[in-house]
Amino acid sequence: MLDATEAMRVELQRNLDAETPRSERTRLGQFSTPPRIARDLMKYVSECISPRVKIRFLDPAFGTGSLYSALLWAFKEPKIDCAVGYEVDLSIQEKSKGIWKNSPVIIYHKDFTSIQAPSELREKANLIVCNPPYVRHQKMLLDEKIRLQEAAFESTGIRLNLRTGLYGHFMLLAHSWMAKNALAGWLVPGELMDTDYGRKIREYLLTSVHLFRIHRYDSFSRQIKGAIVSSIAVWFRNRRPSKNHRVSFTRGGTLANPKQSWSTPASELLALHKWPRFKHSVRISRRPTKTLSDYFIIKRGIATGANSFFILPFEKASKLGISMKFAMHILPKPSEIQEDTILTDKAGAPIVNQKMILVTCNLLEQTVRNEHPKLWEYLRIGIENRIDQRYLCSGRTPWYSQETRDPAPLLIPCLAAKNGGSRRKFRFILNHSKAIATNSYLMLYPKESLVSMLDSIDDFTKVLWEVLNSIPQSVLRNAGREYGGGLLKIEPKELARVPAKGFARKVRVLSRTIMAEKGAR
Repeated sequence: MLDATEAMRVELQRNLDAETPRSERTRLGQFSTPPRIARDLMKYVSECISPRVKIRFLDPAFGTGSLYSALLWAFKEPKIDCAVGYEVDLSIQEKSKGIWKNSPVIIYHKDFTSIQAPSELREKANLIVCNPPYVRHQKMLLDEKIRLQEAAFESTGIRLNLRTGLYGHFMLLAHSWMAKNALAGWLVPGELMDTDYGRKIREYLLTSVHLFRIHRYDSFSRQIKGAIVSSIAVWFRNRRPSKNHRVSFTRGGTLANPKQSWSTPASELLALHKWPRFKHSVRISRRPTKTLSDYFIIKRGIATGANSFFILPFEKASKLGISMKFAMHILPKPSEIQEDTILTDKAGAPIVNQKMILVTCNLLEQTVRNEHPKLWEYLRIGIENRIDQRYLCSGRTPWYSQETRDPAPLLIPCLAAKNGGSRRKFRFILNHSKAIATNSYLMLYPKESLVSMLDSIDDFTKVLWEVLNSIPQSVLRNAGREYGGGLLKIEPKELARVPAKGFARKVRVLSRTIMAEKGAR
């Protein structure tokens, strides 16, 4: 009977995925749980719950019931005392009720984040397993984020960062729904372990509940269909953490048979900016360690809000009559930079396959219209295509003025591939040109103390570049975060925290070598 119902459910899910535009699924965070992952989760639940316990199950983001189906697969119905699901999408809720009409589950058409938790202990769940909506904070209205932040604070006493995705609010709001010692398993993005805005969720997991395991599924197969994220299963019980408890980390394979496993004292996790993704990837240092932030100011490249409009090939800008008074040289995408050294021409433009310029101007529209008709003609195209109404553009005055950045002598692309070739790893680039970069790069500016150390060397940035490129790839990978498909990303604060033990010594040694070689000539 279950196999037939599950087959109907899978067919329903397949049709929903095909019929619903990706933009709408992204807006609502509707990414279904693959059946094999759902069963992996529930098989683990069966190992964690005593045979004597009657299950009171809650799924705050029910969907078509992939997790409920796996629950029935792992347990006999007499073992399940009650099951409740919430689904915000009326169409999905009605179809799910049809699928599960012969099952005791109750599926409500309600927004879980807007419901008051039950006050009666007998109504609280002793098992919550959920794949919450993956809605990034950029897709959420400010009023909604503030409402969720306050509700989560009321539930747990922890105030989440406003940049927290919807999944984080679901986790904390569900706290009030749990019975004492209830088991919870959350299938959430791996960014929870890496990001600054995930820090408050990590605090909740270490101080408000007993976190005992985190499993990272293999990111090379996208676990959540349509979502470019690496998925982790977070397991905890609703009780205060014990004094010296350790958290088990596993990676790859299944929950029963992971490819890698290790454990870390919870007390050490509290001191970490991010949690380990690999065994031995983080060492707790008892002494202050130098980091790249001691030697460099690190900034993200500029975000234009509309690269295809503001960034043009040099030849096209010339044909349009856009003066270089209202343009800056800008580097092409990292994938188009073949060498790790960018040379320059006499005008300061980078010597690359195609020179690009960034359109930028601080003059008001009336002035541009009257005094610079060619530029105005181009900007008018942007207005007609509502470029001026885009999020970043609408917040600038005028909307076509860009962030200011000085050309950086050293850069690193933000993205890399976990198992990529030389062009797809994290690599530092030596920039001799006057070109700035987009936010697909991080820009490194040597601090004055570093510059003064090398003032006797003509091209001191080359020395820095060589030392930076001696940083092991494993260190850079561990500093960043991991997304689906083996995609790695590093943010400014993460690069700033990269350990730089012995950096100054290496710089001195290399500079002396260069000076000795010059003297020998």
